[in-house]
Amino acid sequence: MMIGYARVSTINQNLDRQLGALRAAGCAKVYAEKASGRDVKGRPELEKAIDALGTGDVLVLAEWDRATRSMTDGIAIMQRVNARRGHQGSRQTAS
Repeated sequence: MMIGYARVSTINQNLDRQLGALRAAGCAKVYAEKASGRDVKGRPELEKAIDALGTGDVLVLAEWDRATRSMTDGIAIMQRVNARRGHQGSRQTAS
């Protein structure tokens, strides 16, 4: 199953473009939020999206920078996604 994640940083921004892209990609579930990526409370909808992944599922992002704050953060997210999907090692990547 493909699970999507979208985020905008402020309440004045619109999620429509990202949500449309995720639906067009065939995501069965989409998690979305309006929150700053710098928020110390994290990104709860991203956490839910990762937690929803099962073996063989794919996390789909409309834009890479909507999920990550840095390269280190992105690598940590990919490792968590791979663990949820049942993969070991560093050769697999999330979408």
